[in-house]
Amino acid sequence: MQKKEYKKLDNFIISKRLDYLLIFSPLWFPLFYLLLHINIPAISNAIFILSIFFLAETHFASTWLFLFFKSNRIWIKQRKNDLFVLPIVYLFSLVIFWLINPSTVLIFHYLASGWHVTRQSVAMLTLSRTRRKLFTRLIYLSSFPLLILGLIKPGIVKINLSIFTANTIFVIVLLIYLLFLILINNKFIKKLSKNLLPVLTGILIYVPLLFIDDIKLALGLGVGMHWIQYLGLTGITNYRRLRAEKDKNYNFLKIGMGILPALVFILIYALSMTLCTYFGLININKSGLDISYLYLIPILFQFYHFYIDRYLWKFSDEHIRSTTMPYIFNNFANQN
Repeated sequence: MQKKEYKKLDNFIISKRLDYLLIFSPLWFPLFYLLLHINIPAISNAIFILSIFFLAETHFASTWLFLFFKSNRIWIKQRKNDLFVLPIVYLFSLVIFWLINPSTVLIFHYLASGWHVTRQSVAMLTLSRTRRKLFTRLIYLSSFPLLILGLIKPGIVKINLSIFTANTIFVIVLLIYLLFLILINNKFIKKLSKNLLPVLTGILIYVPLLFIDDIKLALGLGVGMHWIQYLGLTGITNYRRLRAEKDKNYNFLKIGMGILPALVFILIYALSMTLCTYFGLININKSGLDISYLYLIPILFQFYHFYIDRYLWKFSDEHIRSTTMPYIFNNFANQN
């Protein structure tokens, strides 16, 4: 499929409604997270850990699904210097910096994550056919100042989070979603929401840092939307490609057997990294240590995710264009 064909697409990724909820504007996630965090404080830590396991680490694990396809492995071998040799040198240097000053690595991690998340927010504009320079600049110009200010002075704007009661959040959800979901068949409303919601999501990702002094909570609220977007997009794309390669006639058993190894891998990866994160942070909090080697493990894998992702979604590459792009949108997936 050529680029000009891609730009002309006017179909959905998952479904007409799920595209908004999972891809273009998962604004419901921070509201749902706040609802549980504020109204049931006893489970706040559990919510954080479950978010890391089910969303964050599964999102990082999804990068490795690229290796499950034989044609991709051939492509990787041809680019082993870019995809493996250089990253190993890069990650080894981070280990050295961690031994000298872990805080430097963590700051660099926040900035690299910020760049990665913002780039995805801009990519969402392309998928929604909202590729406008003004909106792109708006996301960039809002994201990085908010991230830097939030890391330097988290919670700089004082707000009483207790206002986010169940009733308040319910009203907010109604105002944001129900109106345009009910009127989604109206062409004007559909076009307006599809243009503006991805922009709004990209801008709001780091806004919680201004109002919440707990960096983990603030980033979980905002970046959680990024995790959901990535999982929704990679999940449906990999599923369609697997279906096309394994059985074009959609034999459910064969497709299920093809998906099972990927699901097992994702769960094992997510569990391992979540445990490293949890016990790494516990060690720091309890003993006051400046270094937690256990916490370094997921950090390094996350850095690799930031690095390699720019290759896996680079549609100027002929292989990526032919093996990934056709399975993003539903109409082209059904033709393969």
